[in-house]
Amino acid sequence: MVFFVFEMGGFALEQEGNTLILPTSRVGVENACSGIRPLMGCLFAGTFLGAIFFKSTIKKVLLVVFAMCFAFVTNLMRSVFLTAWAYTHGPDAISGFVHDAAGYFVLGLTSVMLLLLIPIMNIQITIGNRKAKS
Repeated sequence: MVFFVFEMGGFALEQEGNTLILPTSRVGVENACSGIRPLMGCLFAGTFLGAIFFKSTIKKVLLVVFAMCFAFVTNLMRSVFLTAWAYTHGPDAISGFVHDAAGYFVLGLTSVMLLLLIPIMNIQITIGNRKAKS
């Protein structure tokens, strides 16, 4: 996906397996950074928040599904950001603080998005004289 985003943006980039070849260097994507760990963290957050805030099994499952979707989208954003950072500052610039901060930011952003969904999923809609729970 990162390769596709950069290609659509007109940036020179090649892909060899888990390695992105930038004009001046190479950036390898480790299996741990492929999205499995962010997905696990987001699934935990979605499951935990669903268990605390909802009684309905449907809402709990829906929150976990949203967590999976958010994990995918935010990890893609993280990967694009880190590749862009390496593209402009070199591959050594994404190790350490920048890499870790991007990961924590993604987990925090996903948690906030899930927390914002909770009141939305608890909205009660009035239809005529009857209340319908959504």
